[in-house]
Amino acid sequence: MVECAKRHGHDPEVWLADVLERLPAMTNRDDLGALLPSRWQPAAAPAARTAEACPV
Repeated sequence: MVECAKRHGHDPEVWLADVLERLPAMTNRDDLGALLPSRWQPAAAPAARTAEACPV
């Protein structure tokens, strides 16, 4: 999956972190296909996520 993310032009670390963050909130009716590297769109800008994780 990491190599697939790279082939689709995604930073694998950002992709994986976003997918792992979204998975617990998903239900049976959610489309898991949206998390595949070929269809994935980030939930939030990486800079915004970093700012939330590391308040100054």
